[in-house]
Amino acid sequence: MRTMSLEWTGPAGPDALTLLAGPWRRCIATGDPVEVFRVHIPGDGAMSPASDARRVLASASTRLLAVLQPRGEPPRSAAELLQTLGGDGAELSTDIGPMLAELTRRGVGLARVESVLAGHPCVITEISTTGQLATRALPGATAQLLTLHREAVAAALHTRVTLLRAAITTTELAALIAAFASPAGPAMVGLALPLAWQFLRTLLREQLAPSPGE
Repeated sequence: MRTMSLEWTGPAGPDALTLLAGPWRRCIATGDPVEVFRVHIPGDGAMSPASDARRVLASASTRLLAVLQPRGEPPRSAAELLQTLGGDGAELSTDIGPMLAELTRRGVGLARVESVLAGHPCVITEISTTGQLATRALPGATAQLLTLHREAVAAALHTRVTLLRAAITTTELAALIAAFASPAGPAMVGLALPLAWQFLRTLLREQLAPSPGE
């Protein structure tokens, strides 16, 4: 059984968003300012299961605490904290604000889900900035096609929630790092946000990596 082709054709953005896209394959931007989730339906496919990045986001604070406080005591220096969370910090980007703004924008901005059959969009759902859905279908759309489209909309909403949750989680993790970094001084606190983002990306990579033997 073939699976659907799931494409995310919104404006180009940071490569890191690929880790949060769930089942969607990033495609070249079309110039449309609206995020577009396009589903090419082969006629005999079903939605493939998506990796649930939200599980990682939900447990990120617990895992970060385990890293920061492995034996019940926090690291005592900036160098130790950098080593624990991000290596030597040589490749650590400190310009994380625009990244978080991009995640937030994509999580709440206008979006459209298109189910394409035989090269033509047959069912289209518009998603507003408040999460309201408006669906229109061409005459002749079958019940099976509408069911598959509903699954595609659910997957798109899942991705949007994940993007927004990633921005919130990064900020929460940064606050946690800053609390543990107080003995390390203000300079270390200033690195809390990029360290949090790097830590989160590491967790997501671990989850999305195939298991041995797969």
